[in-house]
Amino acid sequence: MLPKENRLQSRDFKIVYKQGKKYRGKYGMLIVTRNNTEQESRIGFVVSKKIGNAVMRHRMTRILREICRDIFKNREKEKGFKCIYVAFEYCNSSLVLRDELSKHFKNAFRDFKKS
Repeated sequence: MLPKENRLQSRDFKIVYKQGKKYRGKYGMLIVTRNNTEQESRIGFVVSKKIGNAVMRHRMTRILREICRDIFKNREKEKGFKCIYVAFEYCNSSLVLRDELSKHFKNAFRDFKKS
């Protein structure tokens, strides 16, 4: 389970959509913005009905939550990010999603470190 301090609040979704930088992949898109006032990084997920029935959507959300929990735990020095992951296509494999999401986060952290 993703800790409460790492969950994006509903009022922040519009801000991240408007101001965030987008990283698109095969299964989804990561939208990231930097907020220096926050101590912890936060993430929210958007998994629409295009993905499949409720069982498929919830499974994908659970997989994404577990991946992000590990990523945030391993990258403690990168704090203050607000992220949204918008899923486009169903993926049952946690390894494939982990690779894609890790690549997006790596690119986002690198890009924000430059600026």
